[in-house]
Amino acid sequence: MRRLSVTLLLLSIGTAGLALASKAVAPPPPVPEPATAEEAADRVAAAIRRGDSGELRTAALRDDPDGWDVAWTLCARGDAPSARALATAVSPALERAVAAMLARPPPAEICALISQVRSAVDRGDYARAVALVPEPLPAGLEPFTAAKLHIACGVARAGAGDATGSRSLSERGIALAEALGWTDGVVRATLTLAFELSDTQACAALALAKRGEELARGRPRSWLYGAALAVKSRIRRMGGDGDGSLQACLDAARAFIASLDFHGRQTR
Repeated sequence: MRRLSVTLLLLSIGTAGLALASKAVAPPPPVPEPATAEEAADRVAAAIRRGDSGELRTAALRDDPDGWDVAWTLCARGDAPSARALATAVSPALERAVAAMLARPPPAEICALISQVRSAVDRGDYARAVALVPEPLPAGLEPFTAAKLHIACGVARAGAGDATGSRSLSERGIALAEALGWTDGVVRATLTLAFELSDTQACAALALAKRGEELARGRPRSWLYGAALAVKSRIRRMGGDGDGSLQACLDAARAFIASLDFHGRQTR
């Protein structure tokens, strides 16, 4: 009986040890991807403080949120070290854009305006977004901020059905983004405008979507290329019974990328 008790005791100790060992080697839960440029900026700033070069590289290669948007957000916060470090990891073009923005910081109210307009558009509150757009837009801004302001306000007007007003603003913003070398920003702007115009200006929307697809084609495995195909599909089936919601477009884009069995992120 004593021998049995000792055996059971040893077995229980061994089982407990195995349980502890399994807990010790269990991988940590995956960290969710940042959903917004603001969340990504928080993560980059924290990585810079603790010297985490891995997180910085991940942020530089991430295409959603775009590294350019994240760097702009860091500049707008006045976090020059984090903005410079991320820009260096992304591209020389972004380094130049960040240097110009830090040399001539935009007024805080302009940065807030861009965020407010984009938030209203994201909520689908186009009346609010358009009400926020000043007439005329502030002049004398450095190119990076001017591009974001014109694109945000152009998208707001497109969503409100003002195709004419949207065109002048968005074309200026896209031209500034192209001059900066911000290709992803141009693609996103053209695709967003295509989506917003698709209800009322199908031909113009399809032309924009095709342009976005052409620009993104050099990165056929990127999320943006999938988004271009999804937006084109949405425009073409507006008269059909397909789901034309923005979420459906985004889901289709992600499904497209998943179908490629792609396990990395491409550089710009």
